[in-house]
Formats: sequence, structure tokens, C-alpha cells
Amino acid sequence: MSERARPGYTRTHVVLPTALIEAIDALVTPRRRSEFLAEAAAEKLARLRRQEQRRVQARSASAVPPGAELLPREVDASAAPEGSAGERAGNDDSAGSGDSARQRFDAIWGR
Repeated sequence: MSERARPGYTRTHVVLPTALIEAIDALVTPRRRSEFLAEAAAEKLARLRRQEQRRVQARSASAVPPGAELLPREVDASAAPEGSAGERAGNDDSAGSGDSARQRFDAIWGR
């Protein structure tokens, strides 16, 4: 006799440790075993998806935008010697209103 799966379900065959089946059957009846395993698998998949989303978000938050390594690092102008680039930056028309390259970069990339 061939049993058909309910609509929206697929019949499958899995091999599980006997002790695991016994533990599941102690919590739910054998007729509810498939429901229990489907719920457990759905919870595990949701957890793995959340972990992957967190990994992707962490990577994108720490990722350096293209070209960022070419920009000069922010320098404390008060520590720069007199007549140095730090002092001249305010007088440089190409700097765009006295902004440092790092400030322009941060403004472009929304930092």
C-alpha cells in the first residue's frame, strides 16, 4: 500500500540514530514525529539564516569601500609642524572648503 503525502509535503526517507528517535517519541507520539522534525528543521534553518545575515552585515560594516586605501589617513593638524600639509590644507582650493580628504570620503560614503 502506497501512502501519499499531504498536499504541499514530500515524502522522504531519513536515517536517524535510534536514541534520537526514542527521545523524540518520548515527547511526541510517533504519529506526530514528522511534524516535530519539520518544526525542528525549520527552526534550525531560520537560525542559520540569521547567523548568515549577521556575518554579511558584519563584513559589510567592516569592509573598506573601493579606493579608500588610496586616501590619506586623518592627521591631527595640531601635531603637524609649521608650514606642513596640515596647515596648508585650509588654504588649498582643491580641498573643497578646507575639508580633509578623509572628511570628504566620509561624506561620500555616509560615515
